[in-house]
Amino acid sequence: MKRGGSKTLGAGLAVAAALCAAAGADPEGEAGASPAWELRLPLDRYPNGEVRVELQAARAEVPEQGDVTAWDAVVVFYDEEGGEESRIEAEEFRYDRQTGRAASDQPVKVEWPELTIRGTGFEWIPEEERVRVQSEVRVVLRRARLAKGRRDAR
Repeated sequence: MKRGGSKTLGAGLAVAAALCAAAGADPEGEAGASPAWELRLPLDRYPNGEVRVELQAARAEVPEQGDVTAWDAVVVFYDEEGGEESRIEAEEFRYDRQTGRAASDQPVKVEWPELTIRGTGFEWIPEEERVRVQSEVRVVLRRARLAKGRRDAR
């Protein structure tokens, strides 16, 4: 992951927090947190300016400081042309603005074109470009890609 992503995130979250504050406080939310609905927040960009990683959430709480909590959330990873490479989906997770990491103890689905991983709980470690699913892990490997690779190798 590109190191400049945290600056992009900080600026994006500041804007999101300001917009949410202007819309009014959520009486059920955390003290000092501003609600956001249908949030789409770039977390990292390629050198050409295209979004590399984006947080999408049906609802989120964006405090002025501290972690962002997101519900019905997806972290989407894009290639340089804007095509989706992979995604992490969870019912709820927290995004740590200081470290750039996301984590949850809820059900999770991680998808690539050739692979789907489901389980309970995850930690996304961007500096290592790693997602760790913590328990009840189930992996589905799409055989069509493997079969094609075998035919080409013969």
